[in-house]
Amino acid sequence: MAFEDYEPVIGLEVHCELKTATKLFCGCPTTFGNEANTQVCPVCLGLPGTLPVMNGKAVEFAVKIGHSLNCSIADYSKMDRKNYYYPDLPKAYQVSQYDKPLNYGGYLDIVTKEGTKRIGVTRAHLEEDAGKLVHAGGKSGRLDSSDYSLADYNRGGIPLVEIVSEPDIRSSDRHLPCARTSCRIPGSRSMAAQTPIAPSRSWPARRRSPGTESGPALRQRPLWARPSPGSASPEP
Repeated sequence: MAFEDYEPVIGLEVHCELKTATKLFCGCPTTFGNEANTQVCPVCLGLPGTLPVMNGKAVEFAVKIGHSLNCSIADYSKMDRKNYYYPDLPKAYQVSQYDKPLNYGGYLDIVTKEGTKRIGVTRAHLEEDAGKLVHAGGKSGRLDSSDYSLADYNRGGIPLVEIVSEPDIRSSDRHLPCARTSCRIPGSRSMAAQTPIAPSRSWPARRRSPGTESGPALRQRPLWARPSPGSASPEP
């Protein structure tokens, strides 16, 4: 089948940094652009024996986001450990929400060329941000060409709301340039894995369509988006 016989299946995962004065679980400031590693403390560095205290303003902002997205607000919500190793995550886990998110089951109506389209919102939950890696050396300043990387933990622990939509978007002109994209034959279930990519929006579907009916199965993997349209490459 030709590319035109497939339709994209797109869902958004959007991270919104909350404009609080301090971090999610400690009193460190959230000021942007200060000298590296000057806005940290034993709590946001995850040192043994430290105890977090929830930022009430972050919860208030998150609930406002939930209301704006027509979500149900949970009577009971909790935080969870998301265990994985990142060099800029000093605790080796992220504090997020899993099975008891603060906001869930909402929607957002958007205006398209075909009229109003309702996009389901699965959840909008609280979590803490990771730190920042500065890739030094090389020509591009990116990881794949850098000589070494430096860690700045100032951003670690800043409150975020992660908004996860249902896969209700069917064309690239309806969504922001950061999406999880797959494709399918209209009316069928999704035939390919989701891949985060931005800003080349239609390219993932074009990459998938020839391989969904014949040839080897497509392997799930993140891709680096390149500045030129329709260009991306696997992570190093």
